[in-house]
Amino acid sequence: MPFHAVPVETLPYPHAPTCINRFLHERFNDPTSGRAFVHALTAADLEQCEYHQADWHLIARASVELLKVVGPDVSLAEAGQAAQKVGLPERELAFLVSLFEDPITWRRDAPEVIGQHRVCALHAASVPECVVYLDGS
Repeated sequence: MPFHAVPVETLPYPHAPTCINRFLHERFNDPTSGRAFVHALTAADLEQCEYHQADWHLIARASVELLKVVGPDVSLAEAGQAAQKVGLPERELAFLVSLFEDPITWRRDAPEVIGQHRVCALHAASVPECVVYLDGS
């Protein structure tokens, strides 16, 4: 599988942010603009979403380090097993495992990404780099 560490700034912003119906419906009128959505999030908004509660800097760093160990062509199952062995707090470990067992999937020429809630959290936390599965690479 083609896992790669990519700069988060290159990933598309969420195309259908799911948080909008929960806590931004009144303030955010353009759900097609993921960038505007992410930049409209307040600390109070972030506190209401489990994805935004995680330490995405820690998760992303661990994903990049793990990729160096397992290699880009590792199977989903093998990557998930390796991720389980990383010593992270429970919530962060679950998200790390998700990056390999249910990866953020992106084609570089596509305007959308699968795994947009995690990508939203990565963008909101200004994470520099994270592992994704590049579809078609």
